[in-house]
Amino acid sequence: MTTDARSARRHPRRRAPAIPVGATAGLGWRLTCSRLGRWLLITAIVQGAVVLLASPLLFALFQSVLASAGIASLTTTTATTLLGSPGAVLLLVLFLLLSVVALVVQSAIVAIAADGQQASSTAAVPRPRVIAVAAMRRLRALARPSTLLLLPYLLLLAPLGHAALGSVLTRWIAIPNFISGELTRSTTGTIVWIVLTLLLWYANLRLVLTVPFLAVGGMTAPQAFRASWTATRWRSWRMIGILLAVIVPAALALLALGGAALGATAISDAVDVDASPVVAAIAFAVVEVGAFFVIGTAVVIQTQALVRIVRLAAAEWSVEVSSPRAEQASGRRRSPALRWTAAGVVVGSVAAVGGLAVAAAPALDRYSDGATLAIAHRGLTDHAVENTIPALEAAAAAGADVVEFDVQQTKDGDWVVMHDFDLNRLAGMSGAVKDMTLAEATAVTVREHGVEAKIPSMREWVRRAKELGQALLIEIKPHGQETPDYLETFYAVLDEEGVTTTSLYHSLSEAVVDGQLALRPETTVGLIVPISFGGGVPATPADFLVVEEFSYTDALVSALHDTGRGLLVWTVNDPAAMRRYLRDGVDGIITDRLTELQQERQEVADEQGLAPKLLDALTRAVTLW
Repeated sequence: MTTDARSARRHPRRRAPAIPVGATAGLGWRLTCSRLGRWLLITAIVQGAVVLLASPLLFALFQSVLASAGIASLTTTTATTLLGSPGAVLLLVLFLLLSVVALVVQSAIVAIAADGQQASSTAAVPRPRVIAVAAMRRLRALARPSTLLLLPYLLLLAPLGHAALGSVLTRWIAIPNFISGELTRSTTGTIVWIVLTLLLWYANLRLVLTVPFLAVGGMTAPQAFRASWTATRWRSWRMIGILLAVIVPAALALLALGGAALGATAISDAVDVDASPVVAAIAFAVVEVGAFFVIGTAVVIQTQALVRIVRLAAAEWSVEVSSPRAEQASGRRRSPALRWTAAGVVVGSVAAVGGLAVAAAPALDRYSDGATLAIAHRGLTDHAVENTIPALEAAAAAGADVVEFDVQQTKDGDWVVMHDFDLNRLAGMSGAVKDMTLAEATAVTVREHGVEAKIPSMREWVRRAKELGQALLIEIKPHGQETPDYLETFYAVLDEEGVTTTSLYHSLSEAVVDGQLALRPETTVGLIVPISFGGGVPATPADFLVVEEFSYTDALVSALHDTGRGLLVWTVNDPAAMRRYLRDGVDGIITDRLTELQQERQEVADEQGLAPKLLDALTRAVTLW
């Protein structure tokens, strides 16, 4: 199907087409199932190329970006180094462009095939050569500057919005939990977070037809954005219904696959626990491969429905349409090449099961040694204000291994315990710690969870922790107006209380970490890395890293342990994530839910069978987005 671009310009105001939910979703299911074998082959080829070729090549290219910049990973602190390297910037631009090309090609191939089937009087799917030629033609037509508009859409908006099924290439793109966690600590922040989430989702819903319009509508990127927005005007609920008609059955199929795998492993746990590692590994691999085809088929059905809407829009707008591919669509007879391809897919699937099982076995058979520290984030804040003495006392009473807290220097050179630079969220007043004296800051009342307390001085906090026998993890939060001797004054307080060498330290600032290690090399100091891409260990003299869940990888903890350094993960509040990090043997978990972490640590330490591990592994590995 091709669209006359001049017609698009002549009719800037169009009506949204009528979109029957049942008929549109039903057509997607009917056409896909009528040629299921052919679609499974297309899914295997397209998705397989993405997993086995595009993804590794893009990863290798990104590693080249890092190598060109002379950094191990891209973080908030190394970004300036990368941007200062012209070669790295050029490679990064190439990486982004190729990522967009891969995403467009992946979606366009399925859309072109679906369009050809819908145009065929026999509902035949076009031959691979026809699809490939059409896809290359569209790529050449999109080789223009305006296509760059797809970059923020495909690499940010679509992955974050989750309106429809996406690509494996962008499943890692998400808003880090520490951002949403900080926002939702206040009522205003929670409202802002909900509104932003809804806006992202709504924008994705309205733009969900962009790539289908690009692929089969013959449009440029700006035209496709406008067409999608127009075609979905006052049709949001209908679009939701169509997408749910695909997503819900796919989710149920995945649940059935997972349930069968867990059932087999549970039986093995009960009958012969020694066989469970093998059973669990094979079950995991079978579900992974099964999910590959289930999700791939769901994407086809979804694309069929979206292409149908594009065709309805073209008819509504009286746009000139032609479908030459319908004349070249293949019949039902299978060619030798097709049979060989099908055989290759079967062999490849069996090989994938074997390879995935071998790779999964060590992780599934890994047991926690119970040595991971349970670290209370800003104290125990269930019934106390964060970073206050009651929160410290509650954490100590609950048996926290370590209590993490934040300190800032006041205007008169002393130190108080406070996370936020301003007083708005907790005290409901204007002003900042850096502009207050110690006496002024400690006179401020902070409120949270219906309780209140005073901002404590660092001396008061440390003294109380010493009385409680509580180990501490101290974060220096530099606001930029510290005194030249701020580290000396910081350690002077700790020296007086006798806790300097028994405490742990960490900071977001590399300058602070370097200064601490230079001034007190006998102390244990960590670097907080909120966002990291690339998986490498940042170049730092820090004794340990503190990473947000978004940046955590198995390879990172292994690399750090191999060099004698530690790894803490923050802020972990999800039980499944807690279990993963416990089994992976991270050195500490920073959490707002101390009691839950302690319970999970005990349960993981007492684990005998592999069914619980398999459940967590499947939950993490198999996802629709």
